[in-house]
Amino acid sequence: MRPFFCQLEAAETVIRLTEVAPQSARGKCVLDHLAAANKDANYRLEDLRSRKIQTKIETIERETNLDFLAIRSFDTHGSLESTRPTGWINRLDDVLI
Repeated sequence: MRPFFCQLEAAETVIRLTEVAPQSARGKCVLDHLAAANKDANYRLEDLRSRKIQTKIETIERETNLDFLAIRSFDTHGSLESTRPTGWINRLDDVLI
């Protein structure tokens, strides 16, 4: 199965954050920002590293102050009405497309 473009981008981001970012002052600043934003998040950073979640792009934007306008229209999860827009993915059936 060939991965989607966004899945490749996500993998590259994870690699960059774990291997490259700690080696530069700017990268450490980004990691510090993410750690600070995590303090008020519903999930601990350790949980997010070890488990997979699916959430709305809007939630990521709000918690990181990043802008994902270019891909916001593809967020099918964001169009769902839910009391808890973020959910753990434990098996394939948990993924909402």
